[in-house]
Amino acid sequence: MALFKKNIWFIFYSLTLTAVILFLVLSYFKWQNISLKYQIAQENTVELIANATHSLFDTQERLMDVLGAAIAEDDRYVHHPSGIGKYARALLDNPDVLAFGVTTPEGVFLYGSSDSDPTRIPKSQK
Repeated sequence: MALFKKNIWFIFYSLTLTAVILFLVLSYFKWQNISLKYQIAQENTVELIANATHSLFDTQERLMDVLGAAIAEDDRYVHHPSGIGKYARALLDNPDVLAFGVTTPEGVFLYGSSDSDPTRIPKSQK
């Protein structure tokens, strides 16, 4: 008993130091766990957005491919490009598509969704 009375402050400081070290170790592991959880959540969100964006662009690309094939099969659109607007309406109703242009394989401009001069097609706004 005399040993405890003589070293009471040593025992207090030892227990306090042990508790602080244990608290710091537990806090560090809890912080790592929370950090990992949020990192995984953010990675999943980014992957979901990337897949949705890829799907959107793939859909638009397929729609443009179908539209291009329909226009290429019918030679009257080369001589009367104003009829292309009927086919392009499904694509132009989408707010993601700002403008749409059609050229021949030789590079001759046939149709523009907003203006017949391709230099005056509206640019995207920032």
